Amino acid sequence: MSNFYIIAKNEISNIYSRLKSDALRSLSDHKDEVYEAVPEISDIDTEISLINTTFIKNRLKNPQLNTPEAAVQRKEKLKALNDRKTALLTLNGYPADYLTIHYSCPICKDEGFVNGKRCECYKKRLSEILYKQSSHADIIKEESFENFTLSYYSRELMPGYKKSPYDNMVDKLSKAKEFTKSFDKSGKNILIYGEAGLGKSFLSHAISKELIESGHSVLYLSANELFEDILSKYIMSYDSEIKAKIEPVYELVYNADLLVIDDLGTETRNNFTASQLFEVVNQRLISSKSTIITTNLSLQDFRLAYSERLMSRFVEKYDFFNIFGKNIRYQKKQNAFLNKNK
Repeated sequence: MSNFYIIAKNEISNIYSRLKSDALRSLSDHKDEVYEAVPEISDIDTEISLINTTFIKNRLKNPQLNTPEAAVQRKEKLKALNDRKTALLTLNGYPADYLTIHYSCPICKDEGFVNGKRCECYKKRLSEILYKQSSHADIIKEESFENFTLSYYSRELMPGYKKSPYDNMVDKLSKAKEFTKSFDKSGKNILIYGEAGLGKSFLSHAISKELIESGHSVLYLSANELFEDILSKYIMSYDSEIKAKIEPVYELVYNADLLVIDDLGTETRNNFTASQLFEVVNQRLISSKSTIITTNLSLQDFRLAYSERLMSRFVEKYDFFNIFGKNIRYQKKQNAFLNKNK
């Protein structure tokens, strides 16, 4: 993840430059086409341009000419000309807005920013770029709900559990699918915990894939990437250039539709990571942004590793997915060994 924010920022700037160029080129092509087919429309656009140019010149050189009456007359002339142009377009088989510039995002007009803040389209594009460049991209392509197999989960009860690993996973898989279906309405969060090799990351990958494909911004990070590559470098750095490069991804930590923190507990734990984890979790709850966290820690170890205050936020606002059973990675290796030696 270390260089993602640099690559992503450069790439997204290029994307918006291309989008604006494409929109302007398309408009220019439309004008050339229409002007040749309906010359009167070209004359109308020339007259509109002349009226606007005259208005600007008068405003600068002869302010006394800019009376309320003159403004009304100008507005009426422009309306009449635009109405005539629209009528000519439709009469000749063109859409009424054929000579209007069409942006891929009408909100920010392909600038990526609205009133100094990053547009929602920027967040989605950035998350897509980060996803494609990340070490998780190839994994997420394969680890989907369709590819999730329940055959590794035993149907026999384990001591201390009321459900078999199989029944438990059927339940969690169903809830994970429901999480994606009701994502825009529910605002839910999930803590997936259990021992290593039981499918926790697979489940979070499957959820991420569904939401990415449905057009949501998803930021998928390991705990180490979150704390070491983003939060510590952005917060601790005194270098303005480094902060500027990291800032888009740092903001996405708080603003992405879904943030996935994978393998929480594997990072270097200290006061900084504990306080920043609470800050991220709490701020995303306040702004109703969903978060999924996976961890190999038990709930008791989790409480001891971080804080009672953080744990109380999880109890209050998170659904708990306890995954248990036999290590799937070990089962796969064992099966591969047995098949090899048949």
